[in-house]
This record gives sequence, C-alpha cells and structure tokens, in this order.
Amino acid sequence: MILLILSIFAFAIWFIVLILPWRPWLNGETLEPGLAGDCDLGDVTVLIPARNEAEVITDTLRGLVNQGRGLRAVLVDDGSDDGTADCAQQVGGIDLTTIRCLSLPDGWSGKIWALEQGTKEVKTAWTLLLDADILPAPGIVAALLDKAKSDNRQFVSVMASFALIPTIVYLFMTWASALRYWRGVRSQWKNTGLQSEGIGWYSCRKRNNGFI
Repeated sequence: MILLILSIFAFAIWFIVLILPWRPWLNGETLEPGLAGDCDLGDVTVLIPARNEAEVITDTLRGLVNQGRGLRAVLVDDGSDDGTADCAQQVGGIDLTTIRCLSLPDGWSGKIWALEQGTKEVKTAWTLLLDADILPAPGIVAALLDKAKSDNRQFVSVMASFALIPTIVYLFMTWASALRYWRGVRSQWKNTGLQSEGIGWYSCRKRNNGFI
C-alpha cells in the first residue's frame, strides 16, 4: 500500500513538472561535438558493458572508429548468448579489447560488475563509459574530453539523444529507475558504498588514485 501511494505521488509530481509553462525539464545546455578524426585521443579508453547487443554493437563501435587517433575501447561481454562479442570483433579500425565477464558475485548487479571487470583493462588517464546501444556522434569524444580539461573537471556526463522515445516516456523511465533504487534493487561498487543508476549517458571520468 505504501509503495502504491508513493508511486501515485511520484507520478503526480512528474506530471506537474511536465505541464509547467516554463518547461523546467528541458535542458538548455548542450555539448556540441568537436572535430572528428583530427585529434589525439590516446589517453581515452571507451568502456562498454554489453549483454545481447549483437544487433547494435557494430554500429556503436563503428561510431568510435573515426572519433580520433589512438582511441581504445574495451567491450565487456556480460553473458551474451547472441554472439555480441563475435560481432564486435568483426569491426576494424579500432583498438578493441573484448573480455568475458566473470560469474556474478553476491552483492553486485550485472552491469556494474561488468564495468568493474572492464576497469582492470583500462590503462589510460580518461575513461568514457558508454552504453552498447548508443551511436556516438562524430566528434563527441573529443568534445567531452575538451570540456573536462578546459573546465578542470574530473567527471563530465551528458545525456544521449533519443530518436524514438518521447520525453514523457523518458521521464517515466527515470522515475522507474529511482523507484528500483528505493526498493533496494540497486547497483553498487564493491567495498565503496557508492551506488549507481542511469539511463543513456556518455560519462567521461579521469582516473584518480587507481579508481575509475
């Protein structure tokens, strides 16, 4: 009963926010892509967790090929049974490392455990966390890196554009993610107490004392 009341209350809040005339849900700040293929990205590794993404992983990786010189990518195959890793390895023109995720230990969720495995393969100063179903716009990696460096930031994150999902659906997805967190179905970094929920992000983080 309490969960139902909280759900109705949360939906009412989202609905009110959505119909406000000044549209507070609309983010006016955007990050324009930089020049693709003409910059040094040797200090960036793209970390991609993937489970059953064979239909989209090749497009995602091809979107990284011409981002810049020296870009590396690590694909963590999180128990796929559709040949995701095989499809990824067929993409040329990118320094790609593919690893198989180990068995899920107690206290971890699948995606965060996959990222934990992938971080062990990252040797560069910067790591870009990327969902397997996001098609990177040309120059977006350079733009994220330039934004982080120019503003002296350790972490920069932007939302990917949704081609087919209306705003109201995305708002519901965000609310559902928060509800999952509240109910205890959450992701956490081992021995850190840090927890994570997110939908459709580019997240670029600088290595800090070995923790990504």
